[in-house]
Amino acid sequence: MSTIIDCHMHVIPVWCGARNGIIPIKGERYGKVRFEGKGIERIMPPSFTNMTVWPEMVLEYMEWTGVDKAVLLQAPLYGVHNEYVSEVLTNHKDKFIAGFGLLDPRDEDASEKVSHLIKSMGFRGIKFEVPDVPFWLDDEEYFPIWERIQKEEGILALDLGWDKDDNPYCFQIKQLRELLKHFPQITVVVLHLGVSRLWDQSQKYPFSCLQETLALNEFPNVWFELSGVPLLCEAEEYPYPRAQEIIKVVWEAVGVDRILWGTDFPTVLEACTYRQALNLVKRNCDFLSTEDKNKILGENAMRLYRLQK
Repeated sequence: MSTIIDCHMHVIPVWCGARNGIIPIKGERYGKVRFEGKGIERIMPPSFTNMTVWPEMVLEYMEWTGVDKAVLLQAPLYGVHNEYVSEVLTNHKDKFIAGFGLLDPRDEDASEKVSHLIKSMGFRGIKFEVPDVPFWLDDEEYFPIWERIQKEEGILALDLGWDKDDNPYCFQIKQLRELLKHFPQITVVVLHLGVSRLWDQSQKYPFSCLQETLALNEFPNVWFELSGVPLLCEAEEYPYPRAQEIIKVVWEAVGVDRILWGTDFPTVLEACTYRQALNLVKRNCDFLSTEDKNKILGENAMRLYRLQK
């Protein structure tokens, strides 16, 4: 097995985020967070006593399971921690090979912040989480942001939303398609397979919403990332037959060269162990050849992030 890279991990010094741009979130204890006005919800296992996810903890999980390197992302749910994550990237360059800055596209100086995050703070790209911002991807108001990311040769990472309440800002595939038409050179990573309503167990083969997402394969700079798939299939037990079926559909539709493995650590631990999140692909998915698995588990990420083997 070649180098294994987890393309979606989090370090969280403190929970201080927001949901849908308006609902404050605070960390409680034992894996739970408080959504103001909506109560307490579990989001991690009880072992996360103080809700912090230090880089040292992440590195221990990686060493324990044989994951060589990782990419750090952020989320509005957890809070904006650009300074902290940038420092972690600097201090652990050998393990954390890339990171993504977080910003609110509605800021008047958002495009300038893109340059600062990439050029001054060392982020490889910018992540936006829709609808937790929320905004419309194809609104011309935000075109300067996409233009700046493209100019800086950054990567745009998009979480299209997990919201089960029919939030209109979720699953903006049509809007993303328009964005890509206007900015064909921008590199986009579609996180969590666009989610694509895969949490809905009535979504069965060939997964109609997922097919809409996979049709973005016509744009050669779009990559598809597998993080959180066990969370989308948590009604099952490992090794998640439905998750394997989803991955097979992705592989059949887009080929193997633009699929990235990731976990969404630590929240994935609600559904499975970190080792199981890796073994979902490494030891299962028998339709994949060894070469295919090597690409998905690391080689594709090395190419995307311009690393030498």
